[in-house]
Amino acid sequence: MIPFLKKNKDGGKKPPKSTVPRTAQESIPFQRMFEDGTCRVRPGYYTRTIQYQDINYQLAQQEDKTAIFEEWCSFLNFFDSSIHFELSFVNTATDSADFEKSIRIPYQQDGFDDVRAEYSQMLRQQLSKGNNGLTKTKFLTYGIEGDSMAQVKPRLEHIQNDLMNNFHRLGVLAKPLDGTERLRLMHGMLNMDGANKFHFNWKDLVPSGLSVKDAIAPTALAFKNSRTFQMGGIFGAVSFLNITASDLSDQLLKDFLDMDSSQIVTMHIQSVDQNKAIKTIKHTITELDRSKIEEQKKAVRAVFFIDPDAVIRAIIYYPLALGRNFDELRRVLVGLQTIDRFHVSLPADWRPGDEVVVPSPGTMDALDRQEEHPADGVTCHDWFFCTRPLPQEELEEVPVQ
Repeated sequence: MIPFLKKNKDGGKKPPKSTVPRTAQESIPFQRMFEDGTCRVRPGYYTRTIQYQDINYQLAQQEDKTAIFEEWCSFLNFFDSSIHFELSFVNTATDSADFEKSIRIPYQQDGFDDVRAEYSQMLRQQLSKGNNGLTKTKFLTYGIEGDSMAQVKPRLEHIQNDLMNNFHRLGVLAKPLDGTERLRLMHGMLNMDGANKFHFNWKDLVPSGLSVKDAIAPTALAFKNSRTFQMGGIFGAVSFLNITASDLSDQLLKDFLDMDSSQIVTMHIQSVDQNKAIKTIKHTITELDRSKIEEQKKAVRAVFFIDPDAVIRAIIYYPLALGRNFDELRRVLVGLQTIDRFHVSLPADWRPGDEVVVPSPGTMDALDRQEEHPADGVTCHDWFFCTRPLPQEELEEVPVQ
């Protein structure tokens, strides 16, 4: 392939700069990881991560749930609009070697090593059954804007200390991650197949000429369509949920995390500036009022006319913004009762006192009798259209109910 070139001002040519990542390392979206755990994601934006343990909210009493919820609200209110943060819930396949190291009880050569060995074996069996071979961890990552590492570091330290105190008030164990631990976490997320082990030392970067991304990058990253991708030796999919329900059960996230598969669930949360929040609420209220008016325009009111036999005889619809015409409703009511009482039909715009339509003859003999001896008061405009007035005294006998 021959790339198109463009001329510089001095007459030279250079290839156009591409922003599409060409390697797995370039696809990892951060610029630099510092040893203290600070990560420069992009110019002017720095983050840190805290790992925390779970709190047994589901099994707590109602009073304890209320207290936990209030503390959690205070925890979230700590973040102002200048702090970006996200909650990450990571379920990854357990590394058997690291798993055994974490639960192994060291021998002490004091005559109780056989008890320690038996207890360690029991822990291995129970834990393997309890987590289905998955390691479930939870993290909070927060970030702030700044011109340089020297400028943001004091504030990052201050935020980290406040978060640790907030976790302590919640009764949750937590610890900040240093640079190596954050790289190990990223390695586990990018290499879920477990084929590549994590090997990293800060001292090896300069002699080797490698970067931290070389230690965590998968063997390949391939994005073939909008949802699925290949990462090393595994295939995955990404789903974005925009949940706008007015009420969510606290069981929702637990149901996601209880699935027996390697998965990562992240919740991105951004506090809104107070003035901006007020403007947003006012705009939302205005939109709701507008939508309400539009729905009212679509809504209608109906009047049903039901006879004594529970048969619907007529329905009149009115727009919600238009009042009903009670003169018309009375006209329809009297007309229906007149039809039933005198077995006649009513012409258009009929009003009580107007002539009514006589039923047409059903046979030729009846037609001949109608032409030869028309009934008293009947006026025939055609063989099928004859009218007659209703005596006032008969009309007054029609009950209006």
